[in-house]
Formats: sequence, C-alpha cells, structure tokens
Amino acid sequence: MKNVFLTVLILLLCQQTYLSAQQSRPKSNTSTTTKPATSTTNNSGTTTTRPKAGSTVKPTTTTTNNTPKNTTKNPKAKNGFFFGGGVNMTTDGAHYAIDANPYLGYRPMNKAQLGIGPTIQYRPQSTVPLLIGARGFGRYDIMPNIYLQAQYEALGYQPSNTGESKTAIVQRLPIGGGYNHRLFGINANFTVSYDLLYNKATSPFSSPLTVTGGFNLGK
Repeated sequence: MKNVFLTVLILLLCQQTYLSAQQSRPKSNTSTTTKPATSTTNNSGTTTTRPKAGSTVKPTTTTTNNTPKNTTKNPKAKNGFFFGGGVNMTTDGAHYAIDANPYLGYRPMNKAQLGIGPTIQYRPQSTVPLLIGARGFGRYDIMPNIYLQAQYEALGYQPSNTGESKTAIVQRLPIGGGYNHRLFGINANFTVSYDLLYNKATSPFSSPLTVTGGFNLGK
C-alpha cells in the first residue's frame, strides 16, 4: 500500500509540473496587420492600385479616356440634278423687261451650279417687245450669298426696222456677279452683268450692261 501511495503521489506531482509549464509558456501573436490597398488617381485620368503588403500581385492600371468623341457631322449639300426658275425684271438703262426662265439645274459641288433651259422676255417699252430663246449658265459662290455668274443665251426676235417677217437671232454672253438671299425656299437675286458679245448695230439692247433682280426657285 505504501508503494502504491508513493506512485500516485509522484504521478500527481508530474501532472502539476506539466500544467504549470504549459501555463507559463508565452502565446504566439497570430494577428497580422493588413494594409489596405491604395488607389491613386492622377490628372491624366489614370488610376493605379497598389498591392497589399507582402503580396506579389502586380498593380493593375486602369486608363480612362476623358476625351469626348466628336459625333457631329458636317452638313453636306445635296448635289445632283434639280429644277429651278423664276420671274425677273431686267433693265439695260433705257428699257425694262420682264422675263421668265425655267431651267434644269445640276450641282457638281457645294458651291457651284449649272443650268440650261428656255427663256422668254417681254419688253413693253421697246420696239422689240418679245424675245424668245434658250440659255445656259454657270454660277459659283465665292462667299455666303455672293456669287459669280456667266451665261450664254440665243434670243430670237422680230426686227421692227425692217419690213421682213424673218426672225433675227442675237447671241449674248453676259458675265458678272450678284447677291442671293434665300428665304422660305425662295431665292431673291440681284445681278449685274456685262455682255461680252454686245454689238450695238444688231442687238435689241441699248447697252451691254444690264441689271437684273427677281425671285427664283431652286438650290
């Protein structure tokens, strides 16, 4: 019995020593401090994310293009064929005339147009009251509302100073320029031109210089 008691006592002492040693051992610090990822934005619109401490991950760079796209298209004039014409009043300094001139037009580019068609001119104060013929013209806009124009026309008329019924033909090549103002689809024109083919002996006009103003339809 004595030996059993000593053995139990020794075991209790050993257990007590082991427990004391476990309680006196320092605990390990398992908590780690993690730095948050920082995001830096520079003035060029580039955002850079820094990696966490102790990490081998490469930083990710995101680039934002703040330049807006230009989605506005410049308006383009509709080129091609079109119909036009109008009524004008013309004077050569001595007489005035009212003329009508429908035409078929063609616009090869934004600032230029061509046209061809018949023309009729009534001159109530002249000895040659009626001229009928055809014309072709070209016009170019040198600036907004200002244009240059060249025109060729052949006009037939009945001479009053002869007793013949034969129709005379006068050819004209007036060149010049003018002003155009478009309002509600109607063009108000004012043109000054000089006839390069003017011949006083055969022309029913009293001067190579003519002034024309009127209203026209067309582009």
